[in-house]
Amino acid sequence: MMGGMIWGMLYGLLLGVLSLLGFAYIIWVLAAKESGGVKLTGQIIAGAIAVLAIIMFLYGTYGGIRGGGVCGMGMGMGPGMMGGMKGQGEMMEKMMKNPQMQKWMEEYQKKMKK
Repeated sequence: MMGGMIWGMLYGLLLGVLSLLGFAYIIWVLAAKESGGVKLTGQIIAGAIAVLAIIMFLYGTYGGIRGGGVCGMGMGMGPGMMGGMKGQGEMMEKMMKNPQMQKWMEEYQKKMKK
């Protein structure tokens, strides 16, 4: 199942990159028909979009090798994002022992059953 998700994400990444490259190509062709500053501006914008698409593709594939991209076990979550979740279990246990929280949960469950 995990392999299917990864391949789906890779296909999505590839589709996004190809869409951006196609958009950059259309801008480039339209800019080539103009003259002067409009031509230069259009070509710069098209080049920037193409570079962005290539960087997005490289980060999505190569980043996965080290765990930060699409292919990695973190599936897009860098090491810093997982670090904030270390104390979540302890905090939840402390909250559930609170009598006010228990009372609220009982009321909520009764309301949901109705």
